Order: sequence, then C-alpha cells, then structure tokens
Amino acid sequence: MKNKFSLLLIYIVGFSFSSALYISLFWINIFSSLDFLFFKSGFLLILSTGLILLIIILLNRIKYSIFKMMVFQDFLLIFIITIFINWFIYGLIPFNVSRSNSVIILKYLRDNDGRYKTKNDILNYVQDKYFNEYDAIGLRLSEQLKAGNIKKVGEEYFITEKGIFITQSFLFISKLYNLENNFLED
Repeated sequence: MKNKFSLLLIYIVGFSFSSALYISLFWINIFSSLDFLFFKSGFLLILSTGLILLIIILLNRIKYSIFKMMVFQDFLLIFIITIFINWFIYGLIPFNVSRSNSVIILKYLRDNDGRYKTKNDILNYVQDKYFNEYDAIGLRLSEQLKAGNIKKVGEEYFITEKGIFITQSFLFISKLYNLENNFLED
C-alpha cells in the first residue's frame, strides 16, 4: 500500500510541476517568435512535460530514491496524463478566450451590467472589437499564409493544395462528428 501511495504522490508531483512549468513558459515568453498560438502551446507543453519527465527519470537512477520503484509504464502515464489534461484545459479556456466572439459578447454585457443592450448594439461592438481593433481577418490571413494553406499574390489570396487538403480533412472530421454548424459546407 505504501508503494502505491508513493507512486500516486510521484504522479501528482510530476503532473503539478510539469503544469506549473508549462504555464510559466507562457509568461517567460522564450518562444515569442512562434506566432501560431496552437502550435506554440503544444510545443511548450511537450517541452515542459518532457523536462519534468527527464528529471524524474534521472531521480529514478539514484540507488535509494523513492523514484526507483517506477517502471516505463509509469513514465509514460505521467507524460500522457499531463499532456491530455493540460491540452484540454488550454484548448477549453485560454485558446477560446483569445478568439471567441462569445467571450467578446459576454465581456461587453458584463461591462454593461444593468444596462440592456440590443442585438445591434452587441453586433456593432463585436464588429468593432474583433474585426477592427483586433484585426481578426488580418491575423487569420497571416496565420494561414505562414501555415502554407494560402498564398498571396499582390493584394489577392488563393488557397494552396495544402489548404485544400486541410479543409477537406476538417470537413471529413466535422461530418464524422455530425457537426451541425459547419462553415466548410454550403
């Protein structure tokens, strides 16, 4: 029983330190040149989890260490649990908060608590905030250019073969999940 408790404690400590390092790397901003938020977060997550796992593996090499009881499956489980939980939390909240119109609407209504707003008031605010101030279209075009999904000739854009493949893949997956509001379909 003591070994199971110790092992559980190692899992919790490994997950906690890895998660703390992952969040810290966003604040340290060591990879500020990575413009793709989605890929940057994945890279930082693998880096932080891998580093903590490496430390645990090195501690496992110490002869009388509590980490000595660990086997390969334990290392793998810590890695998988940490990756999936952090990726889920990041994708659910920070990633969506950074680009969701629903969040912009909620913030606007929160800032105007007690004052009723019409649909047109909300529409005008979202258009101004998201499309004008944030330059959502410009940022998304820049992301797609860097990803190689579109190309720009002069002032005009066109989709690349890679972009067609990506949209077809997204369409297939969204149909697989029976997504009703699918912007890839007519």
